[in-house]
Amino acid sequence: MIAFALLPFFFYGGDVFGSTSITFTTISSQEQWDSVMTVSKETGKPVFVDVYAVWCGFCKRLHRFVYTDSAVAAYFNDHFINITLDGEQSFGRHIVSVYGIRGYPTLLFLNDRGGLLQRVNGYVEPAVLLSHGRRATERAR
Repeated sequence: MIAFALLPFFFYGGDVFGSTSITFTTISSQEQWDSVMTVSKETGKPVFVDVYAVWCGFCKRLHRFVYTDSAVAAYFNDHFINITLDGEQSFGRHIVSVYGIRGYPTLLFLNDRGGLLQRVNGYVEPAVLLSHGRRATERAR
């Protein structure tokens, strides 16, 4: 329960100038990662992980055009614990290694133990991401 209480300190996203977007928790340490997995176990929600790099143009497009799509935001905020991390920072490099990430953006759908349910490599349009999200929630059941 303590882990759940810590998560609001890491959130960003949400309602910006009247537009809805996926609400992400920014992760930069093993402790934060473990906290997210604990919340996943407690809530039964799988984890959606956005692995990006600051220089990545397609990563910026995802955040600007896909994560702000109202259908995508509503589904992901309702069905997932959404986290984001920089794949080129210290903890991010660890995650890149663990999951064999070779490019950005890489989107991971994980169960509460960090097991891979599904992976999406590269930029996708909102309808495609929504389809992947629905498939991942089915696999998580």
